Amino acid sequence: LQQDTDLKKTVDESARIQRAYNHYFDLTIVNDNLDKAFEKLQTAIERLRLEPQWVPISWVY
Repeated sequence: LQQDTDLKKTVDESARIQRAYNHYFDLTIVNDNLDKAFEKLQTAIERLRLEPQWVPISWVY
């Protein structure tokens, strides 16, 4: 089925991206349970809103 092929491509591409760029990610949200994923996203957004964020000075100027 086309859907199975598309799903496999998506999973494979996600794994490749994670392997290559995981060190740049602060958080990974797996959307295997909509309620849990949404809760995790809300928590992350709230933390970003409340906690100071750090970036290299070269990004600012």
